[in-house]
Amino acid sequence: MNWSKLLSLGILAAGLVFSTTGCGLFESDEPEAGFMTEGAGPENGAGGTGGPDALGAGNAHGGVDPMAAGDWGKPGEGPGGKAGEWTPIPGLNFPKIYFAFDSDRIGSSEVPKLQQVAAYMKEHKDVGLIIEGNCDERGSEEYNRALGERRAIAAKEFLVSQGIDGSRFQTISYGEEKPADPGHNEQAWSKNRRDELIGAKMN
Repeated sequence: MNWSKLLSLGILAAGLVFSTTGCGLFESDEPEAGFMTEGAGPENGAGGTGGPDALGAGNAHGGVDPMAAGDWGKPGEGPGGKAGEWTPIPGLNFPKIYFAFDSDRIGSSEVPKLQQVAAYMKEHKDVGLIIEGNCDERGSEEYNRALGERRAIAAKEFLVSQGIDGSRFQTISYGEEKPADPGHNEQAWSKNRRDELIGAKMN
């Protein structure tokens, strides 16, 4: 056997080793299966829907970075940490706004509620609104905090579109920390995917 044949066999063997290890690298780079978030699965639940008749900031899995939710902070903080400067008005009760599974869209069933809130705020220009975004328990605390903020912002943006000045709103996200129902089933979760609207005196 001459040197040229030995060299050819050596190159062929090296190529086979490289291609085999290369496949292994590509397989190990496959993304791992994610955790079960509030949005891992079909949308369902009371209140809003994620269909074409929905309004708002979009679905959480529609290319929106869950951590790019704006100026949300710790529970109880509003934009710029201003919460606490406004005083809730006793006896002023606005309806809750409910959301579909893993959605921050304002469903068609929730639009009339927000229109009523806008009408009230137009007549009472001294009233501000604290919007508290909430989620059900599924998903990480970080993810749900961001989703809750997007839900609060979606309601704010709708009300601004109705002619209410943006300075009359504060948004707060509690994520999963303030459930309306402590249960661990869909009946409870559908009540926890919500915005709480709190009328307040703007100090």
